[in-house]
Amino acid sequence: MGRLYRVLRKVVCAVTRRYRVEWAEPFIDEPCIFIGNHAGAYGPLEMAAKFPFRDKQWIWCNEGIMNRETCADYIRHDYWWPEDSKLAGFYNRVIPPIVARILPRILQSATTIPVFHDARITRTFRESAQKMEEGNHIVIFPEQADGFQSHKDEINMGWLTLCPLAQTRLGKTVRMYPVHVDHHKHVFRVGAPVLYDSARSQDDQRDEIADKLTKGLRGITA
Repeated sequence: MGRLYRVLRKVVCAVTRRYRVEWAEPFIDEPCIFIGNHAGAYGPLEMAAKFPFRDKQWIWCNEGIMNRETCADYIRHDYWWPEDSKLAGFYNRVIPPIVARILPRILQSATTIPVFHDARITRTFRESAQKMEEGNHIVIFPEQADGFQSHKDEINMGWLTLCPLAQTRLGKTVRMYPVHVDHHKHVFRVGAPVLYDSARSQDDQRDEIADKLTKGLRGITA
């Protein structure tokens, strides 16, 4: 964790409201995977700054936005503002290059793991499994943007490959906890853990795991 990130985290915590945590079940203190909702930018921000395990967690972050060379293009195509806004053209020209000078430095200073979208994804999995073996937790935000402040019904499940890899390293079952970040009520609602079954194939359990995690991260209790 870099100095820049430590300073910014203290500032965020000092000027914003605290969060409380609601657990569906008592937490078993061992390396696990937390699956959170975006809530705009608030999900990653609040999880990074205020979640109870912020000092022993590593957050998956798209490598494109961590890279100064590609950050601006990433922002232009990631629905940071309504596409039909009268100021959309102005936003596209002005905001991305400014953010690209600042955001990558912050993200590189934080406890983040770059997520690649090519053959280098194996590096993401290896580093994540290593961090878990060292006693840390992994935080992933799998919702897929589908317009300004909206997401597709289904979540990205490509990260599930991490589970068998981590289980091999840890020698125990990997627990996945859905986390609903309620920015309006300032609470983290952590659902019951979903277990990865090493006796079943990924394809066989993918939909079942996705359904449980999707409901949990979006705060659906029924």
